[in-house]
Amino acid sequence: MADAVGIEGWGYLLVVGLAVPWGAGYSAREIGRQALPPRPLFLFSVIGQQVLLLGLAVWVAGRESIAIPWAVTRPSGAAVMAVLLTVGLIAAGRPMWRAAVRRRDRIAYFTMPRTRGERVLWVGVSLAAGIGEEVAYRCVLFALLQRVLGSPLSAAIVAAVVFGAAHLVQGGRASAILTGVALVFQAFVWQTGGLAAAIAVHATYDVVAGLAYGWYGARLGYPVEGVPLAGGGVPG
Repeated sequence: MADAVGIEGWGYLLVVGLAVPWGAGYSAREIGRQALPPRPLFLFSVIGQQVLLLGLAVWVAGRESIAIPWAVTRPSGAAVMAVLLTVGLIAAGRPMWRAAVRRRDRIAYFTMPRTRGERVLWVGVSLAAGIGEEVAYRCVLFALLQRVLGSPLSAAIVAAVVFGAAHLVQGGRASAILTGVALVFQAFVWQTGGLAAAIAVHATYDVVAGLAYGWYGARLGYPVEGVPLAGGGVPG
């Protein structure tokens, strides 16, 4: 059957739908108990993870006969919608970024480039995430779930929940917010007929968020090396 899910597709659902969210939850627990890694090393690792995710998604798409709609096929109003979505996301995110820095959230350390080199790496992270996550979640995961569930709406909801869970490392509240954002992006991809506009919005938002975190960190005195472990405990 053309719409059946093959072994590669089921493997993708297990990895992206279950293993990645589990790993995000595990990492969220460990952040409060482990010493923070050097930020450049972490940023390099994220770029590598996103490249692997993109490669896996593209490979599975080929094996499962899933067309990746890169270009916008319904351009009418796409640019305006992209600008409005970007501005809206940044406006909504700005008070949360500032509040996280004021609270000295440990997780903010990872999204807070402070040197020129780190800012360059952050742009790389943003581009990799914009491309990798839109292909992996909005295209391939959505397509596979639609085959399994038989409904585009159900597939969009489950894919959004998975996307939010994959960001549990940022905290439960951020995960819930990103679930809603994922639904908006899925609708945006459907409205524009392709991934290009969503990739542009995603990457632009990430770039702005990281630079804003760095600016707030410098202005509000967030430690460059990150917030130490509570109580001065020994990592272990």
